[in-house]
Amino acid sequence: MIAATFAMSLQEVGNGQTLTWAPATPVGNAASPAQTIAVALIDGTIEVAVPPGSIGFVYVPVVQIGVAAAQKTLKFASTDAGGPMSVALPTPYDWAGAASPPTNLWFTSNQAESGTLYFF
Repeated sequence: MIAATFAMSLQEVGNGQTLTWAPATPVGNAASPAQTIAVALIDGTIEVAVPPGSIGFVYVPVVQIGVAAAQKTLKFASTDAGGPMSVALPTPYDWAGAASPPTNLWFTSNQAESGTLYFF
């Protein structure tokens, strides 16, 4: 068994101000599957099985931050419209506490792109 914790924060600095945001409690999974999956997006849609026991993921594209990459959409059913993902930044998502956690994810892209899914 592997415990996983996911946390992120934001800091804005300028005009004589510093604003910081961080969640009071990071998302944690005491029984994380801790699986990492290399993903090869295509110009089209791919399906990825969600490791049992995971409560979320972070998708990290293999591009330098700020460099244009594929336009991506995340879907929780092959037939839904999905929602946009960041073009070049890591994209986190969690379903902790969801009544029906997903068993598969679908990624639609407008071009080929390599990336890594870190499930926690």
